[in-house]
Amino acid sequence: MFKARRVRDYLINNRIPVVSEGTWNGEVTTATLSHFAESTPEEFLVNTTDLHSYNLEPTAPRRQGLEARDGKLFVSDTPGLGVAPDYQSLGQSIAVYQ
Repeated sequence: MFKARRVRDYLINNRIPVVSEGTWNGEVTTATLSHFAESTPEEFLVNTTDLHSYNLEPTAPRRQGLEARDGKLFVSDTPGLGVAPDYQSLGQSIAVYQ
């Protein structure tokens, strides 16, 4: 996320509009992108999308910490991203960091 923040800050500093999106995100990525969009000044944010709602296989409990209403995606006010991953749906870990 640090690289994304640097790119976003570069765009803002050069008065270039920002789009906060991924490619067909799950709940965890959508939560991350919603926080990223929230931290972008409104006058520079073009859009962000709640693509998680199109997925048939959720990666976290549906709508936990994710709220879209009136054409806007809102961040959770709970600690962290506001979603708890459904580890069973994600499958076997590739790596574990402690």
